[in-house]
Amino acid sequence: MDLTHLFIHWSNMNLIYQYNHLKIAIESKPIGGYRGKVGTLTVSHANYLVFTEWSKEDLTNLAAITQKILQIHEKEHISNSLIFGRQRAITFVPYPRCNWYEKVQGAYHAIFGSSILKQNQIDQISQFYRTAFKNMDFESDIESQPTLEKPLKKPADPFCKDVVLSKQRIATVSKEGENYEILHDNRPKGRLKKDPHILIIPSAESGHVDGSKVPLKRRIHMLELVQKTMQIFEKEKFKDCLYLERNGKKLQSVPHKHSHIIGIQFPKNRWERIRAFLRLLLPSALSKPELKKRIDLYKPHFVA
Repeated sequence: MDLTHLFIHWSNMNLIYQYNHLKIAIESKPIGGYRGKVGTLTVSHANYLVFTEWSKEDLTNLAAITQKILQIHEKEHISNSLIFGRQRAITFVPYPRCNWYEKVQGAYHAIFGSSILKQNQIDQISQFYRTAFKNMDFESDIESQPTLEKPLKKPADPFCKDVVLSKQRIATVSKEGENYEILHDNRPKGRLKKDPHILIIPSAESGHVDGSKVPLKRRIHMLELVQKTMQIFEKEKFKDCLYLERNGKKLQSVPHKHSHIIGIQFPKNRWERIRAFLRLLLPSALSKPELKKRIDLYKPHFVA
């Protein structure tokens, strides 16, 4: 059985819900392991398309699913959640305690993998989410958010300050009147220091809205930019592209909504995985010439 057939078998086995072309399933080998009934979910395409091939409709549907999953987490008093995406699946990982142990455990499992859940644990998670999704109305959510809300002003964070942004800015992209900063991380977290690491950031006060309160249109805009960035990395022959988004104050390093997209060659052996794990925890900074070279490389892709 090849990898595609294994993926098809897995995605059908733990299926919870399907919305148009997107399947929502229980992740049986979750980042963070078993964390109670509010377990880790994975979203994949029913036609087994990689994320870079998803249509705009698929991205709109993923934005709606994201809102629903985060709403479910928040209703259970879990305000910190990680969205972790690779080419074939987007995973939603709850952080109920969000202490140092859960954070390190999550990073470790992202690199080394985790053990499979017991069947009774899968059954418990399945029962919880089947009940939670039973009365969900995705269509009304999509139709009821035609405009972008204006967030309340909060104290400025680093991603609000041009003195910070200007050092890492690749471009500023406008979508339906909203601006998004495209930055290159000055401490890239790929397996190797040379791996590209781009940030997508809603400009100014727009970035102060988090979790399920992020307007649906803004999520769609960000997913479109995430997809575009992954397409760029694919053309550069990166075999793996990672998409990360942290929701919740305790999980975020900067209290401002942002997405990470990283192009990597996934570690092949244990030594490479150890090095990748250490880089993830303690990434080293790029020099000013190195950072400028990255910015100049990606600028033509985002500047019209």
